[in-house]
Amino acid sequence: MSIPSQFQVLLDNIKEAESGKLHRNKNELDVTNGWGVYRGKGLGKDFEPLWEYIDGVAKNVTDKSSKDWTKDDIEKIEALLDKSTEEELSYLFYTEYFKNAHLDLFHKDLVILMANLYTNSPKGAWMSVQEGLRDIVKDSILPIPLKDTSIVDGDFGDKTRKALVKFLEIADRKDVIIFKKSILLAMKSYYMDLAIGNPDKFLMYLNGWIIE
Repeated sequence: MSIPSQFQVLLDNIKEAESGKLHRNKNELDVTNGWGVYRGKGLGKDFEPLWEYIDGVAKNVTDKSSKDWTKDDIEKIEALLDKSTEEELSYLFYTEYFKNAHLDLFHKDLVILMANLYTNSPKGAWMSVQEGLRDIVKDSILPIPLKDTSIVDGDFGDKTRKALVKFLEIADRKDVIIFKKSILLAMKSYYMDLAIGNPDKFLMYLNGWIIE
């Protein structure tokens, strides 16, 4: 299986953060694989290809459910896993998880940023990308008319797609840095607007958001 470069960047980043090994995080009910897929809830819980593979390997060690695996069980199962297979299955999971983030449209140096922002808020992430695109058009970095960029509405559409494709064609390192700063500033403004608009719900998160 050939993994696109944008997703390889993401997988390598997640693997480093998650240790690359099967484990159970403190206070969590089920296991997490080496690429950060948690079995306890949501899409991670229901992603059968990955867990069918891991459960198949685990049968060489124990008949217990993964919720009941001990630390020793987990270490023995980890030692039997084929890491290339696990990485490929993790890639399939993240293509589904991030299917509406369209990471394939982003420069490799922006993939992790978009993945992180999208995980926090899909709408906020796309609003910030749209704002960033308009900024780099105004700065004469992206050579398209401003009318060909999307309004800042948080909805991914054809104008946003075409603008990102064009940016990929022309971007150098300096352009990427400027675009990244514009996206981050826009996302910071989005977070601040949320906090000001609903302080009871969001104000407690503001310090962490701004630091990130």
